[in-house]
Amino acid sequence: MTHTSLSLKPRQVLASFPEGRERLKLDLAQPCVPIAAGGHFALLSERGTMDGGFAGYFVHETRMLDRLTILVDGKPLRLRSFTTDVFQARYIYTNEDQTLLVERDVVIDSGVAERLKLTAFTDAPQKGPQEWRVTVEFSADFRAMGEVRDFGPTGRGNLLVPIVRERAVTFGWEGEDMLRTTTVRFASKPDLLDAQHAEFAVRLDVGQSAQIEYAVGCRVGRHRYRRSPSFASALASAKKKYADFIHAVPSITTGSPEFNNLLKESIDGLYMLIYRDDNDQQLMAAGLPWYFCLFTRDICIWILQCGWLFPELAQQVLLSLAYYQADWFEEETEAVPGQLPHEMRRDQLGQMKQTVFHHCCWAVDTAPLFVVAACEMAKWTGDRSFVEKIYDHLKRADRCMEHHTREDFIVFSSERRTNKFWMEEPCSITDEHGVVPPSPKAVCDIQGFAWQARILLADLAESLGEVEYAGQKREQAERFRVAFQRDFWDEEMQYPLIAIGGIGGQRHPCRVYHTDALMLPKGFLSEEQELAVARRAAQPDLTTPWGILPLSSKGRVFQPFFIQSQCVCPFQTVLGGVAWFMRNGMPDTAAVLMKGLADARQRLGHLPELYVVPSHLVGPLLYAATQMACYPQLWTAGAPLHGMKLCCGIAAGADELVIDQPSIPAFMRFVQIRGLRIQGAVVDLDYKRQGGKTTAKSKVRAGNLQVRRNG
Repeated sequence: MTHTSLSLKPRQVLASFPEGRERLKLDLAQPCVPIAAGGHFALLSERGTMDGGFAGYFVHETRMLDRLTILVDGKPLRLRSFTTDVFQARYIYTNEDQTLLVERDVVIDSGVAERLKLTAFTDAPQKGPQEWRVTVEFSADFRAMGEVRDFGPTGRGNLLVPIVRERAVTFGWEGEDMLRTTTVRFASKPDLLDAQHAEFAVRLDVGQSAQIEYAVGCRVGRHRYRRSPSFASALASAKKKYADFIHAVPSITTGSPEFNNLLKESIDGLYMLIYRDDNDQQLMAAGLPWYFCLFTRDICIWILQCGWLFPELAQQVLLSLAYYQADWFEEETEAVPGQLPHEMRRDQLGQMKQTVFHHCCWAVDTAPLFVVAACEMAKWTGDRSFVEKIYDHLKRADRCMEHHTREDFIVFSSERRTNKFWMEEPCSITDEHGVVPPSPKAVCDIQGFAWQARILLADLAESLGEVEYAGQKREQAERFRVAFQRDFWDEEMQYPLIAIGGIGGQRHPCRVYHTDALMLPKGFLSEEQELAVARRAAQPDLTTPWGILPLSSKGRVFQPFFIQSQCVCPFQTVLGGVAWFMRNGMPDTAAVLMKGLADARQRLGHLPELYVVPSHLVGPLLYAATQMACYPQLWTAGAPLHGMKLCCGIAAGADELVIDQPSIPAFMRFVQIRGLRIQGAVVDLDYKRQGGKTTAKSKVRAGNLQVRRNG
């Protein structure tokens, strides 16, 4: 191990934790506001402080700074207002006597940079200048995010004695895996500096101002994150990176200011979730703050939602997922060759493989979703080099699906975990009496993903000249479809079962009305079955004005506050609901869901990962588990953008862009898309709603591309 300038002599160890650290006691009610960029994020309390609880500065899933507070004359400041925007935050304070105005700006750019502007003011005449003692307090605990969320200890290691220099303090954690350090550096020399705080004596006449600047940088093993030399340069750098990102994204404008705000929030949220991991792989995090790590399911769903807007980024991320594809068997993590990790954490316990989450494969939907996402991106971009790089990985994922196949179903066979799909609570997959079906179990939507994966893989194989392999995949896909029609479709309900337990033995069907059925791809059910599902799903016990419910609110197993089984989830509302209603001739129902997303955002202040709809369908919406729902969250941020694609009828054909039966919601009036990149071309699109109908116009700005309109 290569160490930084910190010496690791025994006298410099502040505390040693050979068996892990004591558990934290946290205030779960404390709200936090995130700012993030490039894999670094800060959680600030509404007062802007880091003083316990969840707040802190995080890098690589480790809290590099847990305390940062500002005092004037030994007393906390009074918050007057605050704003946050993606990678920056601004707080306005006064001191207790209201004689000092403190304007505090925070920016994330490969570290944290802060600037305090101090201005003297008073209504009473003063004979001379006033003086204040401004204190910045700080500390670093190097706890993993899992521990901050109370999932367990960080791991074994030594907390090192801080090193104090003239203008900087460096904290260190010598973990089993690597050395981590955090340095707080001041632009000017404090009047007093020690391992806990810095003090500045500020003397100002009324109306005069002074500034204090400081920055927080860190090292994680061999990775050193350099701070900008000043706050101004850090802010300029952060703004340029954000501007470059926005410039590369096609612009979407509608006639609804509320929905435009939602679209901006979505794109900003996605920017906050982009990062490179410690292996320099380009990835998207699942959500802030608890899941800032790789989640294959979330990433693949995001690509299905947003790959049309971020084609280059989506391809890079898919290749990064392929980098982590398992080629081994492991009982604890349930890895099999070809499996994509469900979840992968890179904190100390993960690096040392002391937890299953270093490469957790507790899911069976990652392989089919990976194949579907990659094939769709190959079709959208027409990028032959991408196909060549990822094709063998898709075939390995297909072999993984074969490993999980029994009786022509993809099954979840673990006895240690009752349910582990996108809904992860034990009660999320039950029968109509609330009984969890036994393993091995087959779940409705995964069968559709597996069928779609094999159909798309067959098309891709055929384009590469592998005709025999393509035929095999189509035969397997057809067996999946036939088995589903035989065993999942319930003639009495005119609806598919949510799951069947006991595959390979005594079957345990689960006859519950659910919206997982809306995730089934087009062509898996007959047209008559699709329409029957659409009409039933449109009923108010499943479709509400603010989104679709996973389970019918009329069912005896419905519990509105179960986090991942009965709360509204925006991604399912769009990827399932909007898509299903649009393709089954119910655009008005789809429009209600699109408007509901914007309305939910207005009521809640932002569009969260999960929220509860009151049973009476009136009044304000409520958060479900406020501190546990992520914001931003990957597939939630992608939902409004995917909804736009569906309403615009945008699809990739063979060497063409297809505009199929577009229907812009009436509340939007028009949609303009500028700079859409598809198959090497750049296209502008204009939609307008008049008299209940949508007209569409296109202009190919660059490249050669045919545009075909259906309806």
